[in-house]
Amino acid sequence: MESENGYRYTPLSDADFIRLISIKPQSKYSFKPSKISLTITNHQLNQIPEFDCLSYTWGDPTPPYSKQAKTSKDVFESTGEILLNEHKFPVKRNLMDALTRLSRMSLREKSHYIWIDALCINQQDLDERASQVAIMDKIYREARNVIVWLGQENEFTKDAISLLKKIHKIPRERYKHVGVGEWHDYNNTFIQMGVYFPPGFKEWLSLIAFFNMPFLQRVWIIQEIILARKVEIVWGKHRFSWDLVRSIASFLEGTGWHTYLQGTHMRTLPMVVEKAGVYHQLLQIENADVRFHLEQVRRDYGGNGDGTLFRNLLVAFRLSQSTDPRDKIYALLSMAQKTKPPFSSNPDILLPDYRISAKDLYIKVMRSLLQSYPDLRCLCMVEDRSVRNLDDLPTWVPDFTAPLRPLPLSYRGFYKYRASEGVPQLTEFGNSPEATLPVSGYRLSKVEALSVPPDPSSTDAQKIHSYWGQVFQFAAEVPEIQFKSTDRYVSRFPHSKSLEFLTRSRSVGRTEVLWRTLCGNNINAQYPAPSSTNQILLYWLVWIVFNAFVFEEKGYKAYTGVDIVPPAGAVTWPLLLEPIRRLLQTEPPESMFRLDEFDAVFAESVQSADPRQDFKWVEQACSGWFFAMSAHHSGNRREFQDSDRRLGMAPKSAKVGDEVWIIGGCPTPCLLRPAAGRGNYEFMGEVYMYGIMDGELAECGILRQVERITLV
Repeated sequence: MESENGYRYTPLSDADFIRLISIKPQSKYSFKPSKISLTITNHQLNQIPEFDCLSYTWGDPTPPYSKQAKTSKDVFESTGEILLNEHKFPVKRNLMDALTRLSRMSLREKSHYIWIDALCINQQDLDERASQVAIMDKIYREARNVIVWLGQENEFTKDAISLLKKIHKIPRERYKHVGVGEWHDYNNTFIQMGVYFPPGFKEWLSLIAFFNMPFLQRVWIIQEIILARKVEIVWGKHRFSWDLVRSIASFLEGTGWHTYLQGTHMRTLPMVVEKAGVYHQLLQIENADVRFHLEQVRRDYGGNGDGTLFRNLLVAFRLSQSTDPRDKIYALLSMAQKTKPPFSSNPDILLPDYRISAKDLYIKVMRSLLQSYPDLRCLCMVEDRSVRNLDDLPTWVPDFTAPLRPLPLSYRGFYKYRASEGVPQLTEFGNSPEATLPVSGYRLSKVEALSVPPDPSSTDAQKIHSYWGQVFQFAAEVPEIQFKSTDRYVSRFPHSKSLEFLTRSRSVGRTEVLWRTLCGNNINAQYPAPSSTNQILLYWLVWIVFNAFVFEEKGYKAYTGVDIVPPAGAVTWPLLLEPIRRLLQTEPPESMFRLDEFDAVFAESVQSADPRQDFKWVEQACSGWFFAMSAHHSGNRREFQDSDRRLGMAPKSAKVGDEVWIIGGCPTPCLLRPAAGRGNYEFMGEVYMYGIMDGELAECGILRQVERITLV
């Protein structure tokens, strides 16, 4: 069949045939290279010669915040010409660069034959494209090597490779006991690990840039890396093994330091901001962080061919990107366990088919998952409305092209919530239309008031302090029904060490309801969150007011050492202090959150001559809690007060009037929005509400009033 550019491909004889190319070598020393010439031939997989695979991005390989990117967009959209079996064939700039680099590598550095998707698959033949995608896992398993082309060097290359090499040299046993808190003792921690010249902050920023390069965002890279026998990265003139990436992924996972490697965090450090240099634009990117799901899935895969749960793959790689939205599904199929849902009952249920739309494919994926599992937990994969890209999807179907924000509550640990215990689940779709989902549930309450979180990058102290003041006010109004159920709560977790305080005092106050709500009652994958957090929370309350006070009353230099003067007349710290004191006044006498203790610690802190040193321990003690809470917060959630004044966390797009429902089969409460038509609702996302997450409502008997409704 003739391709769009006029070249006529020789048809593949059967489904197990592929094409390979060979590149005519060019001199490494030629300043005016001749036109790249390729030979393309058909081969059967079981009789194939040794070959490599090229992995690259079809478009611009430079990060959007790179200086190079400012002038490269048009360049990388343009095409050049190669010779394919002596016929002219257009290719985009990045592939041209990769082919030029490959043509100058010797046969000791690469195989004679290479497989390149854009050239070896006739992209205009939808049937061939689907059949080749279906065997792509076999292609990558058969390849001797996967060569990753990151593009030409940019301003981040030198620092990134330097950091990768430094961390690669640190044996695992030297950092296995290093935790998140050691970040605050940075230099000594590295010295104890045997690194006497620790990486500078610019090297860490370069790592953020590296992990956010377009190539590493591609969904197809997942199987290319995971299934490969060996992976080599080529970045301009530099070449290095994927082992360096694996090492830093292990290091960040083991230490938990990935928590700090976010643009939103790094730009709060004055020294970083003042000397950011070429990384200045990087700090403005909201999604700039480090991700290493690739290595986690590679461990799950284990080389034994079992694969990973398809549902988990869909969650882990939601941030990955593809030109064709259907590839967000098809690119993951080869890594999925075929003996598990949704393939266990129908192995061919999701075969690649480029003749159906992305909308129909996503509905098909979601219905197959919901029909394959005994519960409706897959509903948690629906992202917040504000990040959706495909507007015509049913609200209960995830938009797999959008990031999964907020992160599902059930994916923050190993505990399974049981909010819907006692509510019958509809197990059959019946004759319902494809775009609807019939469910049964109990309507608990309505959203009466919502917090207004400031933008994560905001430095407006008044907005930030007003927001927290509103949250503390919500907490001060929590009804007793939300925290006077401790006996039932303790009986549910009789062996949990994290409930020592509860079992001793049999009393939970409003402040504890607040912090357990903010972190989803889950810290470091421990549910319920340890009661030791009570003490940390008290210090945290002091810490946030103390920071505001020092900044506004003494100048920022008193605390950070950096001379930043607040705007004249900007006194907003009382917006925090007064609501906190009102909240603590509601605590029972036996509570750990005593107002007199808070007042004493705060008074001592503000009277200190050197607050930066005297109270650094407070910041360090709070860091673990702060990031556990912010991980819950930054994922597009906001606090709300329901019609019974209960405190909860809802998706960012929640509105006053939305309803909290307990849906049969869904482990967490759900937020629904009334839609046109009787009994129709839009699905908005999960809700966390302390006191109803673990089957408490079933014991009250109120879940007998179940309704049948339809999600649209």
